[in-house]
Amino acid sequence: MPATVTLDPLGVHCIFSDGSEYRRRLRVRRPVVLPGLARALLEGATDLVHPHGQVDSPGGLDLYLTAVRGFTDWLVEFGFSGGASDLTRALLARYWRQGVRSAQESALRAMLRCADDQEQVLAPDVRAFVDGRLFNTGERYGSHQPYSEDEWARLIRTCRDEVDGAFRAFCVAREQASSADGPGASLRERAAHHWLVLHDGPDPLVSELADRGSFPFRQRYGVGLRAVLDPLIPTLNVVIAYQLLFGAYTGVVPDGIADQGTRRHRVGG
Repeated sequence: MPATVTLDPLGVHCIFSDGSEYRRRLRVRRPVVLPGLARALLEGATDLVHPHGQVDSPGGLDLYLTAVRGFTDWLVEFGFSGGASDLTRALLARYWRQGVRSAQESALRAMLRCADDQEQVLAPDVRAFVDGRLFNTGERYGSHQPYSEDEWARLIRTCRDEVDGAFRAFCVAREQASSADGPGASLRERAAHHWLVLHDGPDPLVSELADRGSFPFRQRYGVGLRAVLDPLIPTLNVVIAYQLLFGAYTGVVPDGIADQGTRRHRVGG
């Protein structure tokens, strides 16, 4: 069953995929001070629990309750008495900079994101801040050793094979799609999928999936969205291979590559 927030006492109740039941109350020092914020965080946590999310064990969900307890207890001591909509970037930064464990920071960020997805409770600048990088990235074990020449050669060769194969498949799909006058009578044919993506881009298909849901989408096209987009839209593996090659050929560090961003082009452009 989907996880739910219990109100008396405030906590979480769910049944995991193995059939085990989980019921925990949120134990905080002064629970009556921030019930609205605590409940919003717990509502966010419910979206992270199976079947909606990846959390599927007591230990996993305990981490989120611990993160809520630590954050709300700190806010009470700090003198904060508002709700999620009153959180600021400065307040969150002050809390995370004091050395919160990286796992708890990640858990709190995830709950805030989910709560905002549900009710838009965060100010836009706060949401952007929550979506940003972690302040606490865990223990450091020293510098990594640089790749040897053989390791670099294998990495470059693997990336080349990945992007070359993807580009060949892209060219074939584009050629097949460009020769057609339209998507054809059957939207279940791969050539029709390629025609749609080539001429309209992925946005209409993504919007259709969001509006109609996964099952009607599969009924119409016979496959999932990823299969419709392949091979005209590169997968994550192909994107990473291109980025690694770009860095290896130019010497630009990963942060510099990330700062470049991307431009949107038509698939056939």
